[in-house]
Amino acid sequence: MSDDDVELLSKRVDELEAQLDRLSSERTIAQVMYRYVHACDEVKQADAVAAFFTDDAVWEGQGNFAEFRSTRGREAIHRMFLGNPTMLPFTAHFLTNPDIKLAADGERAWARWHTLEAATLKDRRTQVWMAAWYENDFVRVDGEWLISHLRYRDRFVCPYDEGWAKVRYISPRNYEVIPGHGHRHEPGGYMSLASMLVGSSAPEELKDWYRRAFEPDENDAGALVFGSMQLFIEDHSEVSGPSPDPARCILNLDVDDCRAIEAHLDELGATFVRRVEQEDFGLIGTIADPDGNYVQIIEWGADPTAGHGR
Repeated sequence: MSDDDVELLSKRVDELEAQLDRLSSERTIAQVMYRYVHACDEVKQADAVAAFFTDDAVWEGQGNFAEFRSTRGREAIHRMFLGNPTMLPFTAHFLTNPDIKLAADGERAWARWHTLEAATLKDRRTQVWMAAWYENDFVRVDGEWLISHLRYRDRFVCPYDEGWAKVRYISPRNYEVIPGHGHRHEPGGYMSLASMLVGSSAPEELKDWYRRAFEPDENDAGALVFGSMQLFIEDHSEVSGPSPDPARCILNLDVDDCRAIEAHLDELGATFVRRVEQEDFGLIGTIADPDGNYVQIIEWGADPTAGHGR
């Protein structure tokens, strides 16, 4: 065999090794996602889920899933998934349509999957179908493929017995409903609880307390905005003085860090009816606003050992 033949053979072996590595990487990346959804569905342990991410990874909800925002860093993703079994006690992912593309250096990749997911929401009664896209970045760290950026974008989330033509999206957090194209507002059909009116004989003082306590956005209608809910605080002719029955209607606020909000409210001199404490579902505390109305702060899925949740 001549030197030229040896050189050509060596080059061909290098090419085959590179092709084999790319094929092996594509298969391994797919296996990372299959094991990730298995950990979400069956293992349901935050340690197992977080292990698939890089130290500086991002978990990002897109579309209507943007209500879950972005979580940055493996430790923060771990905290988020501590609450996942409470938020979604049952899930079953079905991944399809894989599309995996490696970067030229073979150390980074982008991949997309379509997923159909059956799930039960946190009330353990509402059953939904979810269709969504995963569009993820991967990186090879010390020979191991890990997720560096996970993007989860909904197509629809609908009650299994209603279908996506009637309900485009039902929020797993607060059950807010976005109708589908075929939805009609019929008696007994889905409706959206969009706002709440709190009457007060001192509305500006009360509204200012809510601004300082929770720092909500405020829209052009003068409502304080908490997620998809609008809170109107207005003068009412039939209301005067403190609330005579404050436990009859309680404002529940889902929060990311109950302990931090408790400390902030302490600085404001807020009146605690119930200090923040651990329950099976997470952390909860109750405050009385200046009119005596009860407000509860709830951190779903808070970990009793770590002292914080998602």
